[in-house]
Amino acid sequence: MIGVKSGRVIAYGTRTKRCATCEAADRNAKKPRKHDYRLNWSGSSKNMEADVCVGLVQTCNEKHGAQVAISVGLKFLLALIVTNTNVFLQDHYLN
Repeated sequence: MIGVKSGRVIAYGTRTKRCATCEAADRNAKKPRKHDYRLNWSGSSKNMEADVCVGLVQTCNEKHGAQVAISVGLKFLLALIVTNTNVFLQDHYLN
């Protein structure tokens, strides 16, 4: 998420569906070595971006009391409306 006034990254999130370390261990029939396990998504890959957007808006609202005034992209708007987050929305589409 990028701040309108600052132009800087103010929040970010990731969704990971696969763990390369665990997959390599499975291929070699070995136990995975100790590693930073970041697998955090089991749903459809299509929904990853929308889920990250919703999470970022909720985090900004809860932690900082900030409200999102501009959203870019149809997936983002639909995700916010479906989850009923309490944020102010203004339609803004890029051509």
